Amino acid sequence: MNLPDVVATAPASLSALVELREDALGAELRVTYGELADRVARTAAGLFAGSVGVGDRVAIAAPSGIVFVVAYLAVQAVGAAAVLVNHRSPGPEFATRLDLAATDLVVLGDYDVPLPAGLTPLRVAGSQAQQGVSLLDSPPVGLAPVPGGSPAAILFTSGVSGSPRPVILTHDNLTAVQLGLVSQIDSRLGPSTVALAVLPLAHVFGLNSSLGTMLRAGGSIVLLDRFDAANSLKAIARYGVTAVSAVPQMWAMWAALAEGGGASGNEFATVLRASASAAHLPPSTAAAVSEGFGVAIAAGYGLTETSGTIALEDLAAPSALTVGRPLGEAQLRLVDGDGQVVEEGDRGEIWIGGPSVFAGYVGHEPLSKSMLAPGGWCRTGDVGVLDDEGRLSIVDRIKDVVIVGGFNVAPTEVEDVLVAHPRVGSALVVGEPDARTGERVVAFVVAKAGGAPPDPGDVTEYCRRRLARYKVPSRIEVRRELPTTEGGKAVRRLLRSVPD
Repeated sequence: MNLPDVVATAPASLSALVELREDALGAELRVTYGELADRVARTAAGLFAGSVGVGDRVAIAAPSGIVFVVAYLAVQAVGAAAVLVNHRSPGPEFATRLDLAATDLVVLGDYDVPLPAGLTPLRVAGSQAQQGVSLLDSPPVGLAPVPGGSPAAILFTSGVSGSPRPVILTHDNLTAVQLGLVSQIDSRLGPSTVALAVLPLAHVFGLNSSLGTMLRAGGSIVLLDRFDAANSLKAIARYGVTAVSAVPQMWAMWAALAEGGGASGNEFATVLRASASAAHLPPSTAAAVSEGFGVAIAAGYGLTETSGTIALEDLAAPSALTVGRPLGEAQLRLVDGDGQVVEEGDRGEIWIGGPSVFAGYVGHEPLSKSMLAPGGWCRTGDVGVLDDEGRLSIVDRIKDVVIVGGFNVAPTEVEDVLVAHPRVGSALVVGEPDARTGERVVAFVVAKAGGAPPDPGDVTEYCRRRLARYKVPSRIEVRRELPTTEGGKAVRRLLRSVPD
């Protein structure tokens, strides 16, 4: 995505970004495509003047707003990779992520972050002054084209193995997803699109399936940094939003407002494109949204390792039971334990192929066989079924990752924090069904040998100081022992609750 790839096709006077401050009725900031291109060019020139280029890694720690978008596009314009981190992460987690991605610099938004020592803080052209933070603002210069196969973004995921890893996505990877979504039959994306960007931009669905795709389509984007169900509904109505992509949890909260009388039911009157991503969309949620707002939700499927959405239901008549067909050049196959393609209608692990499949994990190049199957197919760890029309259903998961409200939680990451508590000897973390978030994190701990049992409340507070909120266990149970195999390997499935 070289400057000004995704901003060049839209008229310079067209509104590109509307950033809502504080809440949907608060102050707003607007930039046109012309203004966005200018700020990106000046910021990129500032990076270039500082010798930032191909192979460098620049983290972006900013709220989901104009500064974030300018930084993201400018970093890529000079050939560097944008490292996406949650600016609200606790200090230890924030520092660990930057270290794992071998970050060189950090671009900051108007937000206080626990920046580790040794990293140079920067801010983009046109942003507010910050004491001790250098401004990237130089006269635009000609930049050499960036190879499509070079790294464009690094995002963190729990991955198919369950361990947090920084995923490398190339320019070609990102573009493949954008083109697949824009070119879908009846995509309803174009210059007249007004999209609500409420998914976190540090995650692939918000970053590429939403932001990148909407810029590619040349539409206008309304940016919300924090999700509030009532205020986001006001924003949808106020700005005449036509495209909404959200995780199932958000759709459920909107439906609850309609059911409880907290919404008129007309807020989605202008919405032409409604989609759900990142987690399973319960049919009951889809039905409640349809009843409350008259909107049909199309469910989609994708991973960080596939650069975002690679399958999406038909927008005109979405099924409530499937996540649609492959988009663009994406390929799907379902295989058995031996890697052989299963018969139509049979269950199999979902493998994904095509130009959106990631380039590797930082520190693991080239990919080992455990990460990619022969032929470059991405093993997802999800189990699916294809119907006779080629629509995919997700029926199970063979990996241990817990998905809370669309966000991946690696059990091993939480377990590492738990066992660091002075009274915890060992721990296992699993996901349990939750009507609101899809799953919740539940921990089982054993006291250190000879020590007093840990207090669940104290352990929970310990986790809150060290983990992002959605990773903190909602329940902690103290056990005398944890289930293991004869070889000592943990058996998490024996701790999971089985839904009725």
